[in-house]
Amino acid sequence: MTSSAYQPAYQYTPILLAAIVVAAATYCFETGILVKKKTKYLLYIAATSLVTKILLNLALIPYLGIFGASLAYFVTGLQQAFLVNRFSQRFMPVSYPYNAMWRIALLAALAYVASIGIDYRHWESSIPLKLGLVAAYLLALYTIDKQVRWAVARAFSRVWKNRST
Repeated sequence: MTSSAYQPAYQYTPILLAAIVVAAATYCFETGILVKKKTKYLLYIAATSLVTKILLNLALIPYLGIFGASLAYFVTGLQQAFLVNRFSQRFMPVSYPYNAMWRIALLAALAYVASIGIDYRHWESSIPLKLGLVAAYLLALYTIDKQVRWAVARAFSRVWKNRST
């Protein structure tokens, strides 16, 4: 389907995907900044993140190559999320379920580490194993996190109400 030259890129996809998830969460943390119309702070944070990313790239790429660039992207995303949340909370405190977010991130990281050993080249075994890993991840979320259980229960109750009407 594609040139074999692109196959090593799969190694960097998880860290880049994690960085994208962090960037998406950063938008959610902007509430206080946006509501209070203090958007100049988003510019300051973006400029700080740019400098951090350049410095990390200069420090990491010579030693780690593409992985260093991926790591710099992820770390800069974490920094940006932290700064956006910190400034936003000053303007308008919002109670976020930080513990639940960390638990979900930890479970996702554990699921990824568990998936590393699954050989993707043998689809007959890798697809069922990875689907099983996804099921285990979802079950762990459901088991560990009360908020997830409530959300699932609410979703099923809405579906059940819609079916009965």
